[in-house]
Amino acid sequence: MGDRLFMPYRKLRSRITDRMRRAEEFGRFIDALREMSRQEEFTYGSWGALVRKVTVYGPKDIRVTFVDGKTVKA
Repeated sequence: MGDRLFMPYRKLRSRITDRMRRAEEFGRFIDALREMSRQEEFTYGSWGALVRKVTVYGPKDIRVTFVDGKTVKA
């Protein structure tokens, strides 16, 4: 019975941890955008701060997932 009582706690703690991680990512994302407004060209650092992953499904199906979770087909 003890494990059943801790399951909601574990799930809630996991959700809180995930949201804290995402808040940190968004903070870095916003900082990168602020820094980019002062730059004249796009740098590798800017790319790394804005893009989480690039997925290639085929020659005409490439998708870019940004730090904020949005995915764009390139």
